[in-house]
Amino acid sequence: MTDPTLDLDAIEARATEATPGPWRPIIYGESDFDGPGRYVSFGPDATCISDSTSMDSDEDAVFIAAARTDVPALVAEVRRLRAQRDAALALCDARQRYIDEDESDSLPVVGVQPEGN
Repeated sequence: MTDPTLDLDAIEARATEATPGPWRPIIYGESDFDGPGRYVSFGPDATCISDSTSMDSDEDAVFIAAARTDVPALVAEVRRLRAQRDAALALCDARQRYIDEDESDSLPVVGVQPEGN
């Protein structure tokens, strides 16, 4: 029951191979960064990884910077939820097997008196 279009291993590998975070948005007028525009930087030297020519809004810079930590967190959450789903499905399967086995014993329904009483 895994979505074939969502390759968590590939997503996680891309996130792992990216420059370590944290990344931060730098918006002209809100920092000491020289030059107008929007930037995303990382590391202690504030290396620029994107500039205003590739972003249309301040929100784009914030989104790109947050993705560095958001993507690994989302991958971990999807894995956790899939594990919960798989455990719940296993319990349902086990319960159904138990019910199927017990039906052959013709257990009486609660509240129904067996014939002859």
